[in-house]
Amino acid sequence: MLDAADSGTAARFLAAVASVVPGRFLLTGSARLRERPMQELVDALRRDRRLHALMAVDALANATKLQASDVLPLVECHRGVRGLAQLREIVDLMDSGAESPQETRTRLLLIDAGLPRPQTQIGVGRWRIDMGWAEFKVGVEYDGPQHWTDPRRRTRDIEKYADLDYRGWRMVRVNDELLRYRSRVIVARTCLALRAAGAEWPVIARILGDRVA
Repeated sequence: MLDAADSGTAARFLAAVASVVPGRFLLTGSARLRERPMQELVDALRRDRRLHALMAVDALANATKLQASDVLPLVECHRGVRGLAQLREIVDLMDSGAESPQETRTRLLLIDAGLPRPQTQIGVGRWRIDMGWAEFKVGVEYDGPQHWTDPRRRTRDIEKYADLDYRGWRMVRVNDELLRYRSRVIVARTCLALRAAGAEWPVIARILGDRVA
């Protein structure tokens, strides 16, 4: 039994817990919370446990500024539950800077490739960069459809990337098709940008092999 008491934040987090831990669980709480349709959320998360669970907790952290230190005591209250190691990983990966599920997917792709965890929402002048490594001035951004279909957003992007280029930033831009079908290209382009910026992490050489920037 997973008891969220009267906390909606705890209930949403425990729904993510149930999505990554094998077995059947009873998610309960106050009378008010028991009226919420949590099973639909758990079912959706379980379709791809790790990724969707991280998307869920990232969204929760972004909305509430929840941090790992806030929920780890809740995790430890359920010692002995199967899958606790996976659950701790999700909590460790949680990042309140992710502003969309696709940003979560992009960040997880880079982490799973072996790159050091990127910082999120990097401020550069009047702009914010989705994620990247400020010490090397390398950024990665996910562009949703609005970046191409909204003329005002498109103009703003043109101004943004011109300014970032002037400031010495190397940018890797990502869209849904690249994420779904050409994820290796995203990782390779990111590694090339990092290497050109002076990063000498062994993982870059491993990923790129003999490829010349």
